Amino acid sequence: MSETTENVTDTTESVDAPTSAEDKFFGVKTQIAKSKDEKKASAGKAPVEQGDFELEIIDDKPPKQTASDGETDEELDGYSKKVRKRIHQATFERRKAQRLADEAVKAAQQLNTENQQLKAKAREQQALLDRGETVLVSQIKEKAALSADKAKAAYRKAYEEGNTDAIVASQEQMIEAQARKLEAQRWENQ
Repeated sequence: MSETTENVTDTTESVDAPTSAEDKFFGVKTQIAKSKDEKKASAGKAPVEQGDFELEIIDDKPPKQTASDGETDEELDGYSKKVRKRIHQATFERRKAQRLADEAVKAAQQLNTENQQLKAKAREQQALLDRGETVLVSQIKEKAALSADKAKAAYRKAYEEGNTDAIVASQEQMIEAQARKLEAQRWENQ
């Protein structure tokens, strides 16, 4: 058994290789060195047996986490449990406050966007309403002018015939037409 453990310890020597950005991303890369027999074979440039292979172990553990003040978990172990609890609670509260602030900013931006959309929609509707009002006022004016012309024609005819009841009725129609025309002008001036 002791020979096997010596053999295993000899083969597990780690070789530090320069770390690339990819190695940093995927974790620490550890390579197992060749056994003594392989070292002798490669030094003597003798062919290596087909059964030999090289193992590559990648450490995928995240680096040690630091506390809010930049202290590692090892440094935190030196503090009492109460202090560690307060540090963790303060960190939790700070992160919670940051989340709430981020949510508030997001909600404010969303409300601002909705407000801008509603304002644009209100402007479009106001423009449509203004156009409709303009058309309505012009139609009222035209109808009032036509009613006035019709009432004048009826007045002339009643005057020529000497029909006083028809004269009175045509005068009432002219007054109504003038009233509608004045109302349309007031709407137009507003």
